[in-house]
Amino acid sequence: MAFIYDNLVASLISTTAVLILISIQAQATQINTAKTSRNAAKNQAQKLATWLEEDLAEIGKNMTAALDPPQDSTDWHTTQFTFKHYSQAMGDTVRIQYELKEKGTRTVGDTTVKLYQMERLRKVGNSSNPWKPEGRSTGNLGYFEVNMLGENGGQVTIPGDVESIRVRFSVIAPFQGENTFPRRVYRSTTVPFRLSKK
Repeated sequence: MAFIYDNLVASLISTTAVLILISIQAQATQINTAKTSRNAAKNQAQKLATWLEEDLAEIGKNMTAALDPPQDSTDWHTTQFTFKHYSQAMGDTVRIQYELKEKGTRTVGDTTVKLYQMERLRKVGNSSNPWKPEGRSTGNLGYFEVNMLGENGGQVTIPGDVESIRVRFSVIAPFQGENTFPRRVYRSTTVPFRLSKK
């Protein structure tokens, strides 16, 4: 009888130990997934911010008229923004257009949010030439807004009054779990706007 009792106790202890190890492993996996998701969102946001800064720094280079006011949707997203610069290397005008496309939804906490992707189109030469896709953002943007700012930092609608361009956006973490923090990464970049005087 003691033999059976000892085996039963040993089985109970080993089962408890295995369950504790499984619980620890599951928690470690959740933490690592949350960390990976957070880092992915931060990297995607930083890459997009750098890309936008490089693009926007070219607005109006070697030109006197260079941009159209951003087109906004009813929920304050910029759906389209077009600008141009003159490339001396190409000897022609380069037009860039950002278009925001809806890509689905994701649950963030207790809320379902729409996901977007910003597509970058490029046109060289005559304005009747076709737009060609040339890059895109990650497909998990939660927010994207372009503002034209005046001398005092307030929003303006007339391209001739623009002193800087501000872009604000958020990237939703690709994997959402209870340990995911932050669930969104917010970025903002502002680039001075100067037209060349010919």
